Amino acid sequence: MSSNTVDNSSTRRRVVSYIFGASMLILLGVGVVLSFLNPAFIPDTSVTRRYGRVLSGAWMQAYQQEYELESPVRNLGLEIWGSLRYGLFREGLPGVVVGEHGMLFTAEEFTALPNASAEAAQAREVAGFVAEVAAQLKEFGVDLVVVPLPAKARLYRQYLGRYGFPPEAEQRYTHFLTALADVGVDQVSLKEVLEGSSDRGIEVFLRTDTHWTPAGAEVAAAAVAEYVNAAGYLRETPEQSFRVEYGELQTYEGDLLSFIPLGPFRGRLQPAPDLIRGFELHTGPAPGLGLFDTAAVPVVLVGTSYSAGATWGFDAFLQVELQAEVLNLAEEGRGPFLPMAAYLGSDTLREAPPQLVIWEIPERYLPYAELPELPELPPR
Repeated sequence: MSSNTVDNSSTRRRVVSYIFGASMLILLGVGVVLSFLNPAFIPDTSVTRRYGRVLSGAWMQAYQQEYELESPVRNLGLEIWGSLRYGLFREGLPGVVVGEHGMLFTAEEFTALPNASAEAAQAREVAGFVAEVAAQLKEFGVDLVVVPLPAKARLYRQYLGRYGFPPEAEQRYTHFLTALADVGVDQVSLKEVLEGSSDRGIEVFLRTDTHWTPAGAEVAAAAVAEYVNAAGYLRETPEQSFRVEYGELQTYEGDLLSFIPLGPFRGRLQPAPDLIRGFELHTGPAPGLGLFDTAAVPVVLVGTSYSAGATWGFDAFLQVELQAEVLNLAEEGRGPFLPMAAYLGSDTLREAPPQLVIWEIPERYLPYAELPELPELPPR
């Protein structure tokens, strides 16, 4: 390596350091000046009252509240720091892992237990909980099929860059499938079908979002329907016509972009938004009911935002693939276990039990799963 190359590299590092230092000094100076504009600094009409607030600590509480709500430098500081952190180091706020080619990952997928043995034991514990759920559903004559969803980081390793998938969690997905089989719970593995679709150039996960694309959800729904139909779970269910009509491509800014606050630098630095093709579900007439038939929906879907999100439409594609109505009881922001416990204790199950429950469980919820108490079944 020539001395000129070394000198140029050293010069670049010094320039970057100067820019970074100067930016921080400017931010600090602006912060000090603007902090005095905080409404909490406005004096009370009574001098005695003002000093009383300072000594009692009430002033500090008011200052903090007003700063958080009204300080003009707070958001600016976050945006400048976010821009520097992303521009120089390709890092975001805690919660996101920045991969290559604009691919973002949720940090939850990189969480692992101390070793592979602990991962296997945790998979068995969760599978035991799932078996209890299956047993309760059986009391109502309802079958259960579990759909474990592999992590985006597991499938998109080529975009991880300087990061690696946790070696302790390497067999987590397989451990869970094996544990479910050991307790007699039916499951549909999506790892192979999603990997195969990705290898064929189908984007099965969004670049800037935690979730799958509509194409990924459609591939998953087809795999689940193939298993359900082969097992004959809905053999006595009259078919109902469902079809999807696709629309135009639309830009979609994923949930992980919120972990990269760039402010005025957004247009230049931010990863390009995803493109999603819109769609609309069309439903045919419902099957006719006999005089004593009930109108129970044949399939219930329980799970997380992967199932609840209308943007990717997992429930819509399930209805198309199964040609049967699906009641979507998945919830956003509560994980896979709490919605199932709520369903088991609901009047919806007791008054109109379906023939089949499909339960979507992402693998990233397994390591530190908080398993709720299941409701007690009433005496039959």
